[in-house]
Amino acid sequence: MKNYFAVADKLKEADFFLEKMKSAERSIDEINFYFSAFVSAARSVTFVMQYIGSGLDGFEAWYSEIQKGLRDDKIAKFLLEARNEHQKRGVQPIASGSVAKLPNGQDKLFHFFTYIGCEPPAEVPTLDAISVCAVHMGTTTSLVKRFYQVFSPQLHIPTQAIETTLDYFSELAHGLTQIGFPQEMFERAVASGAIQEHAARSPEEAIKHLIEKYELA
Repeated sequence: MKNYFAVADKLKEADFFLEKMKSAERSIDEINFYFSAFVSAARSVTFVMQYIGSGLDGFEAWYSEIQKGLRDDKIAKFLLEARNEHQKRGVQPIASGSVAKLPNGQDKLFHFFTYIGCEPPAEVPTLDAISVCAVHMGTTTSLVKRFYQVFSPQLHIPTQAIETTLDYFSELAHGLTQIGFPQEMFERAVASGAIQEHAARSPEEAIKHLIEKYELA
């Protein structure tokens, strides 16, 4: 049984590194390091989605349309090419910054994608780097939300999840008691309640906070 929450986990990983980018605005090296981690995590969302979706009825046709949309998305295309350029040639894409005054009077440093001494891999967005990544994070979150909504009936089968997890738990408990762990640590009744509660959670619930964060309808 495939772990469909793995798609949500990769999405949360991308969000984690985007937050790190925001906190590293005073270090051009750190913001590039976190950018590299962000685009890798964001890209892996679709890799994991394709793995989870393989074998699902209707997924191939559905994802084919998704790919067409991503190819037409200028920001998605740029980030894909920037990731490839960075990983294969070591090019640091974020190389310039400027200070602007916010409405509250505070100064804010904005970093931009700038390719000095080499050709950019794709059309460079005019937005600052963090805003570009935030837009893409919204696009990716929307994609995961749609994936879960369309394929949840095939993915989220609580009774099957409970049975599989309880079987695994029983095997684990048996093995650990054999090496000296006390039996009372593995009371099936207690475990069953926790597993049922977890199994009842829908895939979309796992990314609810990101849907709200990126203001997706």
